[in-house]
Amino acid sequence: MRFKLIVVGVCMLTFMGCSDEATTEEKKVLPTKTSSEVKTSEEVKVSKKDNESESSDEMEILENRQKKIALENTLTEEGLKSTHTALLQELQKLKWDKEILSEKFELQRMEDEKKAYEEEKKYDKERKEQEQLLSKLAYKANLAEIEAKQLLNEIELERAAIEFKQVKLDSELAFLKSKKTREVYITEKVTYLDNPLSEDNQTLTISDRRVELNGMITAEMALSISKQINYFNNKDHKKPIFLVIDRSEGGAVMAGNLILRTIDSSEAPVYVVLKSLAASMAAVIVTLAEKSYAYPHAILLHHQAMTYHYNEMTNLTEEREQYETLEEVWNIFGLPVAKKMNLTSEEFIKQMYAHSSKGNWQEFAIEAQKLKWVNNIVLRIIDKSVRVDPMHKEEGETEVESYDNPYAISKELIDKEGKPFMYLPRLSPADSYLIYNPDGYYRMR
Repeated sequence: MRFKLIVVGVCMLTFMGCSDEATTEEKKVLPTKTSSEVKTSEEVKVSKKDNESESSDEMEILENRQKKIALENTLTEEGLKSTHTALLQELQKLKWDKEILSEKFELQRMEDEKKAYEEEKKYDKERKEQEQLLSKLAYKANLAEIEAKQLLNEIELERAAIEFKQVKLDSELAFLKSKKTREVYITEKVTYLDNPLSEDNQTLTISDRRVELNGMITAEMALSISKQINYFNNKDHKKPIFLVIDRSEGGAVMAGNLILRTIDSSEAPVYVVLKSLAASMAAVIVTLAEKSYAYPHAILLHHQAMTYHYNEMTNLTEEREQYETLEEVWNIFGLPVAKKMNLTSEEFIKQMYAHSSKGNWQEFAIEAQKLKWVNNIVLRIIDKSVRVDPMHKEEGETEVESYDNPYAISKELIDKEGKPFMYLPRLSPADSYLIYNPDGYYRMR
């Protein structure tokens, strides 16, 4: 196609060149043919200048000559056209082909533009759809976020309401605990009496300056009792201190001696109070105390000092040494008791065996007072030291079963014969049971 266009262009240029040459030749020929006429015209113009009076006939002649020349030129041109008709037709065909190609190119361009427009339109449509989808998704996301925030707000409100209820419940529980605590603990101020014994000598009032002595007297117990007595002395050296014995079978001599020496050293008066049983070293403490008080039927028990060999063989010298040690112990604790009774050591020991084959002389306090084992008998003991409900238990606190615990009764058991029974707690010395037990349900270990 490009080759054809080039050929057509060359032909057109050739044709145009030929036409120009023909036209140039014609132009050159025409002056040749009319040179005389042209000169005549010039002469006429000169003559016109020279003579302005020439007539218009001469102008007319010139015009006719010019017309004739133009006609001749036209005829010459027409002749040339007829000569080159084939070339003109070819040229026309080339122009038409050119126009056709231009139209095709234009049509193709329009189709391309249309296709591009449609694609762009399709792209715009897809882009708009995507934008709409994104907008819709954004709207949904925004809506979901709002709903989530609303839900969180509702949850926060519910949580706040629950926390408020919890705080309210905690407050009510704390109030109830506080109320219960107030019921458990006595907050009333304790009144300290200089003379805790009533005027009729039958009632003793114990304050919270109270020290307990219960169970086996050990070095650890003696140290604790000594510290408590010293504490109350340092706090107030005038108000009475109460050493209360509910039940004690006695114990270590040296521990008992520490308790006695602490009582003697106390500036504040120490009242030794017996409620149930004081045997051996505990009985010595009650008897040797300056101020001692007991219930009428509390029991006091005295006996000689004893020792154990722990199944070991001893020789005569060792036996003599141990005997001498026991005599020294008896002189320290037994002899003062005998002197208080206005007896000699031998008389006191003799009476022990007169009252018991084993030498364990026990008496109720009402009789022991006559023997000077206890100074005073009281019918009532008002214990102001009990400031906490004794049945109250702290969280996690459990009651331990023990023979020393009066409430520690065993669970029901089944014997070999299939009979149910229950073990009774261990009795303390000088104690006994008064219980109706016809079928032997309650048994001793």
